[in-house]
Amino acid sequence: MSEAITAERYIKGFQRYDKVLWRGIECFIFGRRKTGYFDLRKLDGTKVHASAKAEELKLLEKARTFLVERRKRRLLPSLMEGVSAAMV
Repeated sequence: MSEAITAERYIKGFQRYDKVLWRGIECFIFGRRKTGYFDLRKLDGTKVHASAKAEELKLLEKARTFLVERRKRRLLPSLMEGVSAAMV
């Protein structure tokens, strides 16, 4: 059997699902590499950067049991303007 290749839990002080700031964008670490590069994404899976350097990241929140991403209020896209609707 071959052994799975996995990175250490902490790489340069960061771990998976830490909330970070990269070039003004709040995102989460979804993947990490021993070299100190990270796969950054939004919670919906949108890729922000496939290989961001640790030096470019600022830790906002350590990973916890659940992930939280704040979104701006907006109307539901399926509703037309002028119709009363719940805000998201």
